[in-house]
Formats: sequence, C-alpha cells, structure tokens
Amino acid sequence: MLKAPEPAFSFSPFYSTKTSVQPVTATLSSYSSFPQNMSYFIQAGYSNTKKTVSAANVNCWYDPESEIVTGSGLLQFKLSKKVSLGFSTAAGVVPYLDKDFNSWFNSGAAFFHGGTMCCFGNQFALNSPNYKLWLFTGLYQNQSGGIKTVYRLENMLKAGAFNFTLTVFFNPSDYLYLPGDSFLNKKLVLRSGVKHNGILKLRLPVIVKSGINGYARFNLSQTEHPLKLAAGLQLTAPLTTINLRTLSSFTLSSAAQSLDITFTSQKITASCSRHFGEVKGSINGDWTFSPVALGSGNLSNSISFTQKYSAAVSGGQNMKCMVTASWSHTVQAGKITDKSLTFGGGVQSKEGWLNLTGKVSVKLEM
Repeated sequence: MLKAPEPAFSFSPFYSTKTSVQPVTATLSSYSSFPQNMSYFIQAGYSNTKKTVSAANVNCWYDPESEIVTGSGLLQFKLSKKVSLGFSTAAGVVPYLDKDFNSWFNSGAAFFHGGTMCCFGNQFALNSPNYKLWLFTGLYQNQSGGIKTVYRLENMLKAGAFNFTLTVFFNPSDYLYLPGDSFLNKKLVLRSGVKHNGILKLRLPVIVKSGINGYARFNLSQTEHPLKLAAGLQLTAPLTTINLRTLSSFTLSSAAQSLDITFTSQKITASCSRHFGEVKGSINGDWTFSPVALGSGNLSNSISFTQKYSAAVSGGQNMKCMVTASWSHTVQAGKITDKSLTFGGGVQSKEGWLNLTGKVSVKLEM
C-alpha cells in the first residue's frame, strides 16, 4: 500500500470496497515464483473472537540484500456480533538512488543524492452490516526535508438489494517519491459505483447481478485527466453463467478555457460458461473500438476495431485437463491486420502428497 497508494481502476463493474485492515505479511515462495532474496520475518500476536480485543499482533521484516526494514502492528476490536473496528500501522526504512534531471522528464523534479527514507502507513476500518469504511493515510519522508502525505477513503453503503461505493484519493504534493523508485504527482481520484443483486423466479432460479462503476483521475498539475465508465450484467443459473460487460474510456482536457471530453476507446466483453457433469466449457468474446487519425471522414477510416475470441474446455477429478483456443485480429481502414491464433492445454494430477502440473501454449502469427 505504501508503494502504490493510488486506487487503480477495476474493469469489473461489481467493485467492492476494502473491508479490513492488514498488517505486513510474509509468505514462502512457491514453485512458480522467481528466486527471492534471503530475508527474515518474525511475528507475535493472538486471536480470540470472543473477546473485545479480538486480534493483536506485531511483526518485523528485514531484507539485508535490499536494505529494507519494515514493521507493523494491528489491533482488532469486536464491538458487537456484527460490528468491528480495526487499526493497523506500518513503518518502513527503504533505500533510494541518486536522482538527476535526466532521470525524470519534468525538470521541476528535485535533484537529490541517494540515501534512506522512512515511510509510515496507518489504516482504520469500520465494519457493520449496512455500512463499511476504510481509511488509509500514508506519510513519506521528503528528500529535501519535511513530510508528505496521501489520503485514501473508501465507503460502502448497503440499502436493500443495492450496494453503493465511493472511493476518494488525494495527494496534495507534486513529485512525491514512493518506495520502489517511482514518483506520484499531485492528483485527486474519485471512484463511485452501484450494484444490485436480484433473483428471477423462472422454471429455475436465475441470480441477476448488475452494476455500474465510474472512475475519474484529476491530475492537478497537468491538463489531461482520464475518465472511465464500466457497466455489467451477470446471469447465473444452475450449471450456466453468462456475463456481459462494457468499458468506456474518455480523456478530459482542461487546457482551454472550457473543458473538452475526447472519446478514447470502447470495449465490450461477453462470455458464457456451462457445466456438463465434470466437464466445463466456456466461450469468450472481446471487441475493442479505438479512434485513429481521421481519413476521408468515413467510419472505417476513423475507428480501429480489435476482435478476440476464445474457447476453453476443462474437467476431471483425479486428473484435471484443460484445452484452450483463441483468435484475434484488428480491422483498420477496411484492412485486417495483426492476425494471431493461439492453442494451449494443461494437465494437473494429484497422487497423495505429489502434485504434477504440465502446460503448453503455441501462438501463430498470420
């Protein structure tokens, strides 16, 4: 969270807010992950859901090769059977490298020598049946002196079959240096949405989920701001699930005296999955429309159209098998380009304590 405090937009129109605070955690690497540096982690705490203080822990993590030290503490309070409060704080000491003007596109970024910086993250969460609140405050040591802060607030209100969400993120400082050697400019991010869950009583019950999710990032030190709007519908019946989603992207320009909104892209996604006993089949389709430089003024010259189709079959109990195939191409100025065909498959077998997995994929450019 300290490395990436800004909320990213989710294509899912059924976005849900965060509901709990989290401490620093450590996990062992798996067979599919890259080799990790030798590091050390220690934690102490307790958990008892019957007590008012239902959970508490403190921990510390040290990576000598990266010269990173972090630690965190957590307290969880149970106010009633359905209401809880959570607090978490984390602190880190991380190294950073020299920065000069050639390493950042904007010459307004400050020059500084390498060293170490401290950062702190505080979380607060309130959970109740009809309302949830999650607050994050990040504090970062500034290389030129002082402390810079960021704020993130997430809310969820439940009213009957409707869920309303609102997320606000604010960074009041330009060129905020984050752990991981990245900068964050001054910005205000707003994300809001509503989703509805219902049931159609047909011959078989059908669960209907619908939602809409809006996102706006106002770059307060720049003149262009991205806007996104996602909507979706999901139908779930016994053995069958159908999804339909759409994502509209725009750019808001504040360079002129009046605001100007430009269409960026439109993406439509449809999918259907069906269970046939132990076998599951699925079909997916993606269609993306993007504007290009205007030609003669007709639609075929001004819109780029990308299509992707895929199908998959999987099933089995002791040995699970999967076969996939996909096709994609782009239509621009009436011509089909970037054609590709992909085939894939995999097998997973479990015999006692032994797990065996094999995968293969082939892509053909045409």
